[in-house]
Amino acid sequence: MTVAFERQGLTEAVRAEIEKMLVDGDLRMGDRINEVDLANRFKVSRGPIREACRGLAERGVLEMVPYRGAYVREISLEQAQQLYELRAGLFGYAGFVAAQHPNPALAEELRELHDAMENEVNTGSTRDYYSLNLRFHAAILEHTGNEELVRNYQNTVARLHLYRASGLVQEGSLRQSNREHREIIDAIVIGQPLQAFNVLHQHVQAGMRRMLFAQPAGEKNREGARDTGS
Repeated sequence: MTVAFERQGLTEAVRAEIEKMLVDGDLRMGDRINEVDLANRFKVSRGPIREACRGLAERGVLEMVPYRGAYVREISLEQAQQLYELRAGLFGYAGFVAAQHPNPALAEELRELHDAMENEVNTGSTRDYYSLNLRFHAAILEHTGNEELVRNYQNTVARLHLYRASGLVQEGSLRQSNREHREIIDAIVIGQPLQAFNVLHQHVQAGMRRMLFAQPAGEKNREGARDTGS
């Protein structure tokens, strides 16, 4: 039993590292997962790599191709927009629940993360902003105590890593994103569920607009033609 738990922990650690590679841009849509390279990089056998890939495939992040291996799943801009809309609803509801039961420990954690992100913006060293941003959102989700909500949110966000990262690299986007985080903290702390829902929902919608603005014109034009049927 102990061995099984150790193996499960190793697989989860590998999965987290692969997701970090997606966030950092080391892996992009359509890339093939090289099990040998990853095993050498993480200093593990290929078993945990395969198990982690299967788990990420179940979450819709990777695609398992028979006899060829695992590939980073490709999603269209239209699909990304739909995922953003789903995420907005889930995150808004998380804020609604969190604001019903204001928690000083949660407020303190969110303030610390907000300050860390603000420091990233002010110093111009924004390498860790995205991971801090993910932790900020995760803290709110976990506070709800709703495991299904957390699971569905995580699965949705996992498929948006590539698009979300691109939306945060624009000039001024990080500062605006963190101003929105300040508004989120205020709404949760004062215990106003409906206000919290609206603020969190709008934050994700703003993120979607930043992501769309960051896309190449050709990609946006193709999606626009698809949407209008032209």
